[in-house]
Order: sequence, then structure tokens, then C-alpha cells
Amino acid sequence: MVHSILAAVDGSPQAWRALTVAAGIAGRHRAMLTVVTAVPGPDDRAAARLLGEAASRVPSAVPTSTAIACGPPAAAIVNEVEAGGHDLVVVGSRGRGAVASTLLGSVARSVVGASTAPVLVVKGVDGAAPRFTGILVAVDGSEGCRSALEQAVALARADGARLTLMTAASLRRIPGQPESARVRIQLDLAEHAQAILDDALADLPEDLAVDTLLAWGGVEGAILAEAGSGRHDLLVLGSRGRGLFRASLLGSVGLAMLSRSPVSVLIARPPNRREEVPALAGSAAALTVIAGPT
Repeated sequence: MVHSILAAVDGSPQAWRALTVAAGIAGRHRAMLTVVTAVPGPDDRAAARLLGEAASRVPSAVPTSTAIACGPPAAAIVNEVEAGGHDLVVVGSRGRGAVASTLLGSVARSVVGASTAPVLVVKGVDGAAPRFTGILVAVDGSEGCRSALEQAVALARADGARLTLMTAASLRRIPGQPESARVRIQLDLAEHAQAILDDALADLPEDLAVDTLLAWGGVEGAILAEAGSGRHDLLVLGSRGRGLFRASLLGSVGLAMLSRSPVSVLIARPPNRREEVPALAGSAAALTVIAGPT
């Protein structure tokens, strides 16, 4: 359950879209919404006007406050997350000023790595924000991916979304390898992947609609293909994994998901834990879980 949401705005269409999504989530979860913008110094009348416009865009039924965060964008936003005790941060996929910085390059790595709350990166521009209908989640049984599953379940339950658990396994051909050995390895990988799916299913509430999917191939391609299938409008990734998923979520694949995913992306993390994530830069309602073999 989401109780307190922080939405970062900068006046761009993408930021307004993110605010609309954040307000919708706040309304469905009966959560408090805080709208923040980051500025170099405390005396910024333009920031005050921006926050005034932001507040006017939020439905009156959603309890809302505003804040001006001073300092470098990443540090200012992360400090506001901690000071306000927020359990979800929502930003646009592109923007200008503070928000643009938080989504690209080193600042993005700092925000995702240092934030104690999950970060939702909303794709698209200003417009109506429908409820999530299909959620795609990546898990491998690690603590981070289990947190991704828990947070996706909370969103799916509030939105009446469908949950899909997906695992991706990759089998490389080795020159000269007997066909019998290749088949045996493939069966072992499939059994391992199915065990991950079964374990994830066992933790889900029985009243949720759930699908499962095992995809063969590279993790990045499998996630992007499924995210772009039209069945999902949210992709959920854990901020930590192990084995194949540790490399994929914290390396170039994680960055690819944030920059190339056609749907919004939620970077989940275990509660009350902050870690440095040097390789991840940048930020759905069936639920899909993707897990790689370890």
C-alpha cells in the first residue's frame, strides 16, 4: 500500500503527465501527495508559480502539499524523499532542469541508488492517466525483485490490473556440444525458471488475476518485446538481483529498460534500504515477472 508520494515537476509536458499519474495513484491509494521542484537557491518565485500550477492540476480530493528543494537536483530530491518519509517517487521520462537531470546520466544513478523509495518513471506527455491494466515485473527470487513483486501487487490490486509473471532464460550454443547435452541444459534452465515462477506465484494473493510466461533469449530483448506487446502499461524492475539479473538490472540492460521501454517503468527496492547503484542510469496492469537463471 502506498501512503506518501513525491512527484517531481519542472513544467515540461512529461512532468505534467507524471503528476497526473502520481495524483491518480494517490487517489486510489488514499495517499498523501507532495509536489516538489528543485532550484539552486531558496528565493525562486518561478518555482513558487510552478508549484501553484501543479497544485491546481491535482484533484481536490487528493491531499496535496508542495515543496521547493534547494541544491543540486539529485541531492535535493533524495533529501526530500528522506525528509518526507515518502514511499514512492514519480518523475517524467524526460523534462528540463532538475527533472531532466534526475533521469539522465550520473544524477539518475544517484537518485535511483540513494532513494529509499521506489522510483516510477512515467512515459508519455500530459493527458488523462488511466488505471494500469497490465504490469510486467522482473524477478529472480532475490530480495530486490521480491520487493518489486510486492509493490507491483499493491498497484495491481488498487487498479484491478492483471498480473503476469515472466522469466527469461538464455541458452548459448557451444561449438561441438552434443545435442543431448544442449537439450539437458535447456531442460535444467526451464526447470529452474519454472521454480522461480512457482515461488513467486506462491507469494501472491489468490484473488489477483495472474499469468506466467517463460521467454527464451537475451534478457533485454525479452523484456522489451513483452513490454511492447500491448498487454502491459507498466514494467516493474527490482533494483537488486543476483546471477544474470544482477548484471542485467544494474548494468546496460537496466539503462536500456529505462530509456527504451515503451511503457512506464517502476524501479522497486527493499524498504528502508539505500545502496549505491553505479551502473543504473535513468526510470505498468497485468503483472509480468522476468527472472534469469543463476
